[in-house]
Amino acid sequence: MQMQKKSFDLLLLDIEMPSNGFQLAQSLIQMEKHPLVVFVTKRHEYAVQGYGIAFRYLVKPLDQTLQWYQKHGYSKCQGRSSAQT
Repeated sequence: MQMQKKSFDLLLLDIEMPSNGFQLAQSLIQMEKHPLVVFVTKRHEYAVQGYGIAFRYLVKPLDQTLQWYQKHGYSKCQGRSSAQT
């Protein structure tokens, strides 16, 4: 994989990409220094599976999702969870 030569802090992925977003995210988080993965997708039914892989799971349209995060006190990034470090 060519991306192993580069370092990324954050990747925004959709589940429905030309390739499978879940598979790509799973391979990326196996890397020693892996990026935070955020799924941005219209597929809310995969949220539980997505949180097992990603730092955040945002459902399109983002205006409603971002309002929910702000309402529940998630307006600032609080860093990586212990499972991702």
